[in-house]
Amino acid sequence: MVSLACVALAGCASRGFFDSEVASRPALSPFSSPAVSLLYYFDYLRTLPPAELARETEHARRLHASEKSDFRLLQYVATLAVPGGDTNRALQLLEPMIRDGAGHARELRGLAVLLHTELSERRRLEASVQNQTRRTEELESKLEALKNIEMQMMQREPSGKPGGKRR
Repeated sequence: MVSLACVALAGCASRGFFDSEVASRPALSPFSSPAVSLLYYFDYLRTLPPAELARETEHARRLHASEKSDFRLLQYVATLAVPGGDTNRALQLLEPMIRDGAGHARELRGLAVLLHTELSERRRLEASVQNQTRRTEELESKLEALKNIEMQMMQREPSGKPGGKRR
């Protein structure tokens, strides 16, 4: 079974499935469902250099604008969900699909919920890292100020009499 999947993927790769023109068309996908196609598409997106990813994002945005379907929405969101992408925009696009469950293909809505959960967690973790970085910088600044105070105190003390009384 696993070897059959590997052969199928190798065949897809050799036929150019992961080329952006083919990957952006669900009807051309050799996989069992649109959700599985989107998962492979996301895997493909992760390998793109930044300039090519930007072109693919714009391509997916245009496709979504011209064809308002759940698949196109999730395809566009996938381009935004790649690490370093626009997490806030991806979450914003997913909100209506998450909120209004009716009228959406069940498996695509399930994928949308998964993406929304993961992106929300990523945003929370990024905010936590930013807070920790800010806190670390504040503590380093306070430590540096204490070191400066200590140096000033050492310079004021008469030489040879550390801690002695001054007259």
